[in-house]
Amino acid sequence: MSVFQEDPDRTARYITDCRRMGIGILRPSVNKSGLDFTIEASSEAPEAICYGLGGKKNVGDGAAGLIVEARGLEGEFSDVVDFALRVDLRRVGKRALESLIMVGALDDFGS
Repeated sequence: MSVFQEDPDRTARYITDCRRMGIGILRPSVNKSGLDFTIEASSEAPEAICYGLGGKKNVGDGAAGLIVEARGLEGEFSDVVDFALRVDLRRVGKRALESLIMVGALDDFGS
C-alpha cells in the first residue's frame, strides 16, 4: 500500500479489500503513524494497518518527516500546544496541518 499512497483511488481500493478480509485500518495519528503504512496493535484490533502521514493529500513526505522526527526526539506529543512547540509549523504549512486535522490525525488531543 505504501508504494501506491500517492494514488488515492488505488489506496482506497486496497483499504476496501483489507476491510473485506477483516484487516483493521487505523486512522492516521501524529503520535503513532510513520511516513508510510505500518502494522500497529490497538484496542480496535490486535494487528491493524496504520495509515501513514505521508500518504495524506496536501501533507507530503517533507511535513510528515518533520512530525515523525520531532516525535522520535522527545516521544509522543501530549497535546496540541506540545505539538505546535516541537514541530516547525512554518515548514509543515497551513494546508498540511488542515489536512491532518480533517483526517483525524490530531484527534488524540481531544475532540
